[in-house]
Amino acid sequence: MAITYFSMTAHLLLNLAFAWLLFERTFFRLVLAGLVGSFALLLHNPMPHFLFALPWIVWLALQPDRLRKLLALAAGYAPLALGVGFGWALLLSQIQGNALSGLFPFDDNPYHKVANFFWTGMSR
Repeated sequence: MAITYFSMTAHLLLNLAFAWLLFERTFFRLVLAGLVGSFALLLHNPMPHFLFALPWIVWLALQPDRLRKLLALAAGYAPLALGVGFGWALLLSQIQGNALSGLFPFDDNPYHKVANFFWTGMSR
């Protein structure tokens, strides 16, 4: 059931609303589609919306006046996704310590060092 939308009705609802808003590509509807998409990204698993929205965003990028349309969509995504998504991660890192610093413990294991280097962009 986890591979279908049967167990994720909120994802289904938000993705259908996202697609419906993209059918008529006015500035207001594109901003609303981005807002609905940012709600879908903030659900427990952002991957279903990411995989659903990617072909739609590529389709928008192939349309005439693509820059204005993509910027309107990004303007809808940005406030909620950045504010809540990254804000929540930063709040958790302050509460729990620096949880965003690496995927693996910083020990002598060379594989952990390589993975953490690519995750954080610097080695310790």
